[in-house]
Amino acid sequence: MASIPLFVWIVPAVVLLIATLRLPYGYYQFVRLVVAAAGGFVVWQLWQASPKARAWALPFVALVLVFNPVFPIRATRSLWFVANLIGAGVFAVGGVVGWRASRRSAS
Repeated sequence: MASIPLFVWIVPAVVLLIATLRLPYGYYQFVRLVVAAAGGFVVWQLWQASPKARAWALPFVALVLVFNPVFPIRATRSLWFVANLIGAGVFAVGGVVGWRASRRSAS
């Protein structure tokens, strides 16, 4: 996988986990910005890396579409709860896989 800084994986995952709590609407707008920006950056990096890495970009394209701040998707709180957990999981798995790949290539 492409060399993506660790904070790009951790920050959105933590923000999405916090979003499972009952918070003011402004926080969820912040979540959309963070997830869309981080997801877009990940997609851009993976798309440039290699054809194999492009397959990893697909889940992040889905996250960018779901959490985009320009054309927000309206859903119930229970659906957003599930989407937040799935999004956090995607970023966490991507971070672990990317971190392991960078350690393998460094040694």
